[in-house]
Amino acid sequence: ILAELLLDALPALRGAGARVAICAALPDDAAAHRALWRPQALEHKVPLRAPQLKERPEILQILCRQRAAEGWDVDEELLKEGALDDWGGRVDGFSVADLA
Repeated sequence: ILAELLLDALPALRGAGARVAICAALPDDAAAHRALWRPQALEHKVPLRAPQLKERPEILQILCRQRAAEGWDVDEELLKEGALDDWGGRVDGFSVADLA
């Protein structure tokens, strides 16, 4: 229903000169509502790769620091440099959106 509402609103928004961006983290094209793939709905698709093994610990570290800054109860040990190195291999295939 949300996809259809967005698509119904697009012509009026574009007609008024608005720029519209719809962002989603999807495992594949089939995960998006079929209406989004019709002409004039989505103009661009930007595929993003999943983080590589060497990038994952840093991403996890940044996410933990963000949560701590937001007031979440994050174990101090997790905030130390290198604390999440072993977790990099455990989150293979997850996007940054999945991890967040």
